[in-house]
Amino acid sequence: MVEKERHSGVWQYFEIVSERPYMAKCLACDKEVPRGKADTPKKALGLKGLWDHLRIHHKQSFKEAEKIKEDQARKKQKKNEEELERISQYQLVASSSSNSSRQLTLQDSLRANEKWNNDNPKQLQLECLLMNWLIDSLQPYTAVENSHFKELLFGLNRKFVVPSEKRMRTSMIPKLYKEVQFTLLEVLKEVLGDAYFSVTCDIWSSLALDSYLGLTVHFITTEFERKHLVLRCLPYNDSHTGSSIKERVLGVLAAWSLQQDHLHAIVSDTAANMRNGLQSLNWIACFLHLLNLVVKHAVFKQTGVESVIKKVKSLIKKLRTPVGKRILNQNQISENALVTPCDTRWNSYFYMLHCVQKNKGG
Repeated sequence: MVEKERHSGVWQYFEIVSERPYMAKCLACDKEVPRGKADTPKKALGLKGLWDHLRIHHKQSFKEAEKIKEDQARKKQKKNEEELERISQYQLVASSSSNSSRQLTLQDSLRANEKWNNDNPKQLQLECLLMNWLIDSLQPYTAVENSHFKELLFGLNRKFVVPSEKRMRTSMIPKLYKEVQFTLLEVLKEVLGDAYFSVTCDIWSSLALDSYLGLTVHFITTEFERKHLVLRCLPYNDSHTGSSIKERVLGVLAAWSLQQDHLHAIVSDTAANMRNGLQSLNWIACFLHLLNLVVKHAVFKQTGVESVIKKVKSLIKKLRTPVGKRILNQNQISENALVTPCDTRWNSYFYMLHCVQKNKGG
């Protein structure tokens, strides 16, 4: 609850500590109650702590404050009703359509801008569309707090209430995840039954150096259609030992009610920890990983190729300096940016050599 003007009934029993405005002093017991942290903006200071203090330590005062709160709500409602009744005699011409002959009363006009309740079907529908956009485009939760984004949604529909970042993060997305998980569980039970399935898994690190373990289940339907579903992409910042990997994989399979004895095969790269941990689960090495290793050992280890790659990498390193960038911009033939190779990106060495070869004439 964000701090408003001190009209709340709770302020009958508290006063702000002048030297520490984030604290409030109880007038009954002189105890100081926090309304937030020292660095909390004034507009974000709340009243929940004050209400809790009254409810726990001063029950009679709490009842009186509650009564004041109810009286204020009734007065506000009555005032709004009187205001609407007073202005309902005036009429405004609807501006939404130039050829419309219908006239809206001011009361209707005001109601047209009223926000939807949380349980309004249209509000729920737009919230669902908003969540789909966040998930599909990998947007951060804070995207819904962006002022320009809110202006856009307000311009599209004035009645829609944009959910807060906290509600999106702690309530809406987790609820959607459980609903989708339940649906997929039913689909797997119906489609798989006693059939066999296979799993592919991989471990990788993000740019923030956080590790993740991803698992995908593969199966063939009774119509002989190949299907696959991503089961989990879970944070994995523990030690990547074989036993730990096996424990995580079996945990995901159990969570999705997938029986281990129906696991036909599990496919991963040829890392030693993967091989050691998954060997007992009918582990199979990924053919593409093996092919990549063959290319690296058969081609890149040749003296001539290794020498060329070393020289090109050194050239790109120099061209990424301020002086090198200026020279490159003056003589560059191709508009393609220089590519720095990465061992885990299989085609990156090809792209690096191809890009340099295109600019060779410059």
